[in-house]
Amino acid sequence: PLGTLLIDGELIFDDTRMWTSLQAQNIWIRAGKLTAGSLISPFPGFINITLLGDRGENPLVVTPNIDLGSKMLAVFGRVEMYG
Repeated sequence: PLGTLLIDGELIFDDTRMWTSLQAQNIWIRAGKLTAGSLISPFPGFINITLLGDRGENPLVVTPNIDLGSKMLAVFGRVEMYG
């Protein structure tokens, strides 16, 4: 499992896998994109995203004024999931 997953590029789920699991304490899609399938080719399998840890553990602080918290999926970029 991951601590904080920061996506600034593109993370594409492998559509040749029937089961995919992503585990992290925090997932921050800052300037990037999280993609599963497309409009013309939907994702054929199953994706399980699990946010780990206890509430209040390992919070993601962006600036002194912005605390995104813990066990979070923050999207400043884009998420595209088809399936």
